Amino acid sequence: MSTRSVDITLRRLHIPFKRRAKTRGERRSLCHTLYASAMRSAISARGKLLNNVLSSPSLWLRPRRAKIGFAVILASVFGLFYLPHYGFKLYKHVSIRYWFDTDAATFNRSNVGELHKGSGWSYLDRHGFESMILVPTQCLNPPILEGNSVFEFGVGTGGAIHVLASKYKLGKVGGTDFSSNSIEVAKTIFPEFKDNFWVQSMTEPHLRIPENSYDHVFSFGAMGMYLSLDEMPFIVKEAVRITKRGGSLLFTHFIEPGGSHVGSIVDRVPKSFWAAHEKMFGVTATTIQKMDDRQKDRYAVCMTKV
Repeated sequence: MSTRSVDITLRRLHIPFKRRAKTRGERRSLCHTLYASAMRSAISARGKLLNNVLSSPSLWLRPRRAKIGFAVILASVFGLFYLPHYGFKLYKHVSIRYWFDTDAATFNRSNVGELHKGSGWSYLDRHGFESMILVPTQCLNPPILEGNSVFEFGVGTGGAIHVLASKYKLGKVGGTDFSSNSIEVAKTIFPEFKDNFWVQSMTEPHLRIPENSYDHVFSFGAMGMYLSLDEMPFIVKEAVRITKRGGSLLFTHFIEPGGSHVGSIVDRVPKSFWAAHEKMFGVTATTIQKMDDRQKDRYAVCMTKV
């Protein structure tokens, strides 16, 4: 897709952007934003269509031939209902994986201060990335202490853990990601804990990790930006399972309904969602934390395991 066609398509869908895409990475990011927006629009439209079809009583009083036609229409409606959901899942597992595999394989590995550029954060400089990681941790209760253990879902090349390890001198660290190239890099950055990094989707049970294993469990962006709302409770409960009792959890890059800085975020999540599900998650002290200024109206959420 050319730069011009991406820009024109985004304007037609009323997707805000500040400048034209000049590089391959920028075009790829815009294409991802376009697809995510299209899926959100389709999901909204399918509900309205289904409601209109089912609310028309005259359709149920027609002859047999008309009823057969109606059955075909209804089947098409349900196809519209499920296609966006599974279409986005396919896109997510193919296109996004390719994106991160490519970033991890092509960035400059010799500079560990720029690990984040191998995990889709190439638009941030080193200071900007560190701020994006450290600002949300202000709401952690208990906070990170020297020697603590940390696990990250969607760890990428390990950039976030490297920032935390440099500041807090962490003990055991680990993480999973569905990008094999990213995990390969993370293993080289943390060779003493290489067995704690492996390829796995965050939407699958992490059976290799016993309960109550880590002091802190995080997901910096991966859960908030690339999963649908109905997928999130499973990951939260799995994160809580592997967190030690009294340990803290942090998930970032969510946006409320009506928020403007959507980008590649799939589903908007009301801030009230988290406190309302504390009992189901097995957590307490849910706290909403504003992210750094570069992330605009996106937010993070901290929790403490009961």
